[in-house]
Amino acid sequence: MPTIIKADSETGLIYTADGSGILELQSSAGVVVATNNSGAFSIPAGTTAQRPASPVNGMIRYNTTLGLVEIYKAGVWSDIAGRAVGGNMDQIFWLNDVTVTASYTVPTGKNAVTAGPVTINDGVTVTVSDGSVWTVV
Repeated sequence: MPTIIKADSETGLIYTADGSGILELQSSAGVVVATNNSGAFSIPAGTTAQRPASPVNGMIRYNTTLGLVEIYKAGVWSDIAGRAVGGNMDQIFWLNDVTVTASYTVPTGKNAVTAGPVTINDGVTVTVSDGSVWTVV
């Protein structure tokens, strides 16, 4: 069992300690927020070989071997930015879905690129703002 710090709207802050080395933050509202007026939030970092032995979906870490932030999802560690990492650690591929399932607007002054073909679901709209470009290759 991990050390738990829990924020509860009824009883306030609850602290339960153990010696596992794992810290778990809980909130009765289901939201955990780390704030600072300026600065950064540090996430765990380590080499590819130092990845957790039993990862679970949603784990995020900085991979110092690959130089990228990665997320564990559906049995695979992936670049959080969506790039696929090849066997030689090359970061040459960018992955995208093939179906647009929710309306989206490319913001003014931004460009977007998608590898096609692409299907846009019924009732879904993709809007390209003035001064922007969406390229499907």
